[in-house]
Amino acid sequence: MSILDSFDSKTKAMIGPEDCVQKSEFQLDTCIIMWQHKITRELLEKDWVEELVSVSSGNGPKPIYRIKGTNIGVYESPVGAPMTVGMVENVRQALGIKNILAFGICGVLTELEEGKCIIPTAAYRDEGTSYHYLPASDYIPIKNAGKLAELFDGLGVDYVLGKTWTTDAMYRETMGNRDKRVADGCVAVDMECSALQTVCDFRGMELYQFFYGADSLSGTNWSARILGNYEVDKRMKFFSLALELAKIIDEQ
Repeated sequence: MSILDSFDSKTKAMIGPEDCVQKSEFQLDTCIIMWQHKITRELLEKDWVEELVSVSSGNGPKPIYRIKGTNIGVYESPVGAPMTVGMVENVRQALGIKNILAFGICGVLTELEEGKCIIPTAAYRDEGTSYHYLPASDYIPIKNAGKLAELFDGLGVDYVLGKTWTTDAMYRETMGNRDKRVADGCVAVDMECSALQTVCDFRGMELYQFFYGADSLSGTNWSARILGNYEVDKRMKFFSLALELAKIIDEQ
């Protein structure tokens, strides 16, 4: 049996989120996922959110918030495919989430300026989590990319469409693998997208995801650019965009 045969659709999982997480009295259709503690801190300082529940993870309890004046949830996810998917499972169990609007930084593989919005159309599955949710494949389509692009158009926000390379190994993004992915049409590299799409497909949720470009892997040397060094007001512009998109999705 090959490791590529990890997806088992014939037998029951030994443990599920229903065994670990209690369903909350609060139920939400739509939730924003992000990976940026500076935005979380800003939301709390501005008193824009209120905590609904706390969901346990391997890194300890994680608060899930509701954005005041809306019925939209938001939380800061741990980085990486395994923990991101585990949190999605737990939050879905607690709050009944149907739609996920995920946004965060990515590395760019081509000559894209920092801060450019990118809507992934497909994700290269260079992580392990997704193979337990769907049968093996090189790429998984990000099925709502076209719908999200239409929403960007309606809001007058510029963006780039392209594939992304999802990998767990950020210190093993070699030039050779970079070149292969660029030849496939990848414009970005991230750590969660392919796994997010598979868990959403498996659990019957809808994923809408966009990135904004931070560091660059497009040349012969890596460039950090705005990675870890981006003013919070600029980060909040992307949160505001995510919130506008989430409101539209929630009303559909």
